[in-house]
Amino acid sequence: MSSNPTVAEYVVARIAALGIDHVFGVPGDYAFPWNDAIEANDHVEWIGAANELNAAYAADGYARIRGAAMLCTTFGPGELSAINGVMGALAESVPIFWLVGLPSSQLRREGRVLHHMLRDGDYRLNAQICHQATVDSVELNPDNAIAETERIIDSCLTHRKPVYINIPQDLADMPVVGEPIVGVPLAQVPPKPSNPDQLRVATKKLKEALQGAQSAVALPSYLVARYGLEDKFREFAAKTGIAYATGPMDKAVASEADDQFLGMYVGIISTPGVKAAVESADVVIDFDVCFSDENSGAWTSVIDPAKHIVIGADFVRVGDLHATPVSMADALDALIEVSPTFTQPRLPVPSEETPATSETDLVSSAAFYPRLAEFFKPGDVVVSETGLSNLKLADLRMPDGVTFMNQPLWGSIGWATPAAIGAAIADRSRRVVLVTGDGSHQLTANELGVMGRYGVKPVIFLLNNELYGVEELVADTEISGHEYNKLAAWNYADVPAAMGCSDWYTAKVTSVGQLDAALAGEELRH
Repeated sequence: MSSNPTVAEYVVARIAALGIDHVFGVPGDYAFPWNDAIEANDHVEWIGAANELNAAYAADGYARIRGAAMLCTTFGPGELSAINGVMGALAESVPIFWLVGLPSSQLRREGRVLHHMLRDGDYRLNAQICHQATVDSVELNPDNAIAETERIIDSCLTHRKPVYINIPQDLADMPVVGEPIVGVPLAQVPPKPSNPDQLRVATKKLKEALQGAQSAVALPSYLVARYGLEDKFREFAAKTGIAYATGPMDKAVASEADDQFLGMYVGIISTPGVKAAVESADVVIDFDVCFSDENSGAWTSVIDPAKHIVIGADFVRVGDLHATPVSMADALDALIEVSPTFTQPRLPVPSEETPATSETDLVSSAAFYPRLAEFFKPGDVVVSETGLSNLKLADLRMPDGVTFMNQPLWGSIGWATPAAIGAAIADRSRRVVLVTGDGSHQLTANELGVMGRYGVKPVIFLLNNELYGVEELVADTEISGHEYNKLAAWNYADVPAAMGCSDWYTAKVTSVGQLDAALAGEELRH
């Protein structure tokens, strides 16, 4: 970064210093200052998406691996096209720095009606809408750029949610006023400090609540991963021997290969034995699980409030105590310090044996998912689309070190294909395995061309049943074959080549023999 950067150059460089080395987006004239600043920065690479929604999905996937992401769109149609993807990141606590270019402040003051604007000339409407999709927002100018950039970075990282940063086109190319700040990588950014008195009281209460408990179960949530606390949770589990379970939204945030892992806790559809083990424990330590319909078996997860401890991102709740601000990191340290050792019995690992089949049998869920479980390897990034596949994948035990990505709360179908791009670009050393359905894939399949352009080659299992399968599942059970759930028939194996992925291995698999041959091939084992 130069000693006298423009506003756009400064913001891009300051965010890039966190270790964010790619920006996902679609260019536009109002955003040209952002686009030029990104292109001129040697530490970041532009990833041009097929559309703004896909760019937001890709940024979401990148942030889940790298800790945060950058998204760049233009004013009006650009930002509003991205908003669904940003709202998903808001719902699921994914930090994204959303850079938006505004029309010239001079032209706005003159009351000019410009393209991408309603006829009434009110340019503020879009910003008001986008503000609701983020945890914080700011309009920058040369005078406030340095201070407000620090504030908005702090807000994004404290809440682990998207923030909206816009700059008028004419001000973006002006130099910042003041001394630029040189940032540090995300891993070196100190967490928000806990209130010492509140932490002291919370630690005392935790010790009292855990004393005498013969059994305890922990419920690590997706927030453990969002705040980068997987290793600290592993330390807590190893020291105490505590058993733990997760829901679909929280899958694989803690090792599923350890015998302390009970299985999936999803109310009445939990792994056999898990519901009883969790709800009969003397103490349940809940890391602020989101008990939504899909993460609780339609609200059939029932924990006695008297034995329910909640560790949130910035609070601890024990009995009638609500201590805040207390960071999850400090709360975990307190638990490591005061927790006794727990020795409750473990549950047997459910069988995932592949059923007997012949080579000519048609591929079924019963044949496919056990084979998929054997295909996964330690360190994979598994991206699961909202739909039937996500329900099935939740029950498969992941190898150690797998990152499992899904979107069960926001549930925007089509999210997974672009999210896989973001994940693959975030860490090219890891194999990305995308499991999606035909209905979801048709919404965002144009991102295959982006994969080809940037050399991204995830393993994609596309499950083709020619309809929105999960919609059919939840539709009126007395009616079958709803016309509105049927899909256009695509030749999916031919699509990648048509979109420029000329060196890809593709296969249409209908029989068990064909599936086994594909899974055994070297092409899928990169």
